[in-house]
Amino acid sequence: MHFAPDGVLLRKALDRLARGPCGAPDLAAEMFGIRSGPARLARGLVRQVLDGVPGVEMDPASGRGREVWRLTGEGTKKTAGAGRRLRDLRYAVVDVETNGRVAGAGGRVVEIAIVAVDGGAIGDCFSTLIDGGVAIPPWITRLTGIRTEMTRGAPTFAEISDEVRARLGGRVFVAHNAGYDW
Repeated sequence: MHFAPDGVLLRKALDRLARGPCGAPDLAAEMFGIRSGPARLARGLVRQVLDGVPGVEMDPASGRGREVWRLTGEGTKKTAGAGRRLRDLRYAVVDVETNGRVAGAGGRVVEIAIVAVDGGAIGDCFSTLIDGGVAIPPWITRLTGIRTEMTRGAPTFAEISDEVRARLGGRVFVAHNAGYDW
């Protein structure tokens, strides 16, 4: 995806919000050109740009996975030059390998890697095999190089979930196939 220059994303959001309250999926479509995809991804991207911007708030009436954003009474004047530059955001670049199935259909994570990027600089890196308690099919081994016996004795996802959550917290989630990796 090609991102607009710094400040353009915020300007797009403010222009849309000047017309009235708007849900996160519609704002993501306006700002990033994302017309489909997981609602959770849209909410996360919109939050990264709009959280903390003076004169913009998530409507307190929002709930149950539907976030509606609006301008506060101070409105556009205060927010005209506000915003964060993309290069100043904190990112978590994530890659997840699975046993080839999707969540809910026997899918299990067998490896995860997270690289922190702050101010454009690569920071802390985290990578581990995960014992998903499942056999890894030969086609996944050919694709990833990960064999079932490599994951035996590795931590389970439950054992690393708090660390993964901490490494993702407050960061833009970046992945090749973000909906699947999320």
